[in-house]
Amino acid sequence: MIDLQLHTSDSDGTWTWIQVLEKCLDLNLTAFAITDHDTTVRRDDIIAWAKTNDAMAIPGIELSASDNDQTIHLLGYFLDGPLTSLEARLNYLRSGRLDRNAKIVARLQKLGIAVTEEDVLLAAGRATVGRPHIARLLMQKGVVKTMQEAFDKYLNSNGQAYFPKVELPLREAIDLLHAAGAVTSISHPGLLKRTPEVLEESLKLWRSWGSTASKRCIRVIRSSKPLFLTASPTNTDF
Repeated sequence: MIDLQLHTSDSDGTWTWIQVLEKCLDLNLTAFAITDHDTTVRRDDIIAWAKTNDAMAIPGIELSASDNDQTIHLLGYFLDGPLTSLEARLNYLRSGRLDRNAKIVARLQKLGIAVTEEDVLLAAGRATVGRPHIARLLMQKGVVKTMQEAFDKYLNSNGQAYFPKVELPLREAIDLLHAAGAVTSISHPGLLKRTPEVLEESLKLWRSWGSTASKRCIRVIRSSKPLFLTASPTNTDF
């Protein structure tokens, strides 16, 4: 068994990277990858841990990219090349995320909810701040009872405090990851709002850019079967 889309407390997960890797060993996973949002901060730690524990632990990343006005979740694995260009664009994304968070907080305040940007930063700790941290903060303050309620009422695209996030064009994101030595893959393509015919053409196009949307994916789409990629239960839409 493998799991190639694990998130930690460095982004929107609840466990530290060490806890996640140790749990993977406990579960006897043969391969596993940490793909936190918009950060490569644990790349060297994961590589060192894998050598020490003789485990197939893979450093990775997840980027939210745009293609035809849809968000595409792009995964990059290994990242064994230079990170300079990628880090520059990650700084841009993180800056856009902070601006988005400030707008969400301001809108929540207009709705009469007592939250501040400082509250959100405190809730996130060292992690890349995103909507899950705002959702948890709303739970802590008793505004909502569950994360899902926070997203449904305030943070999803139809929510009262929603603002869109800054995203890279998909082609640029794929090229950036390749330059950083990554193997790329599209996460859960079957959940995209595209007809099977359009999705098949999209996968072929992305493969021509170097994304490893597999031939098996295309065969499944042709058979009209649902297509999903397994992700850890700590995975939350940022």
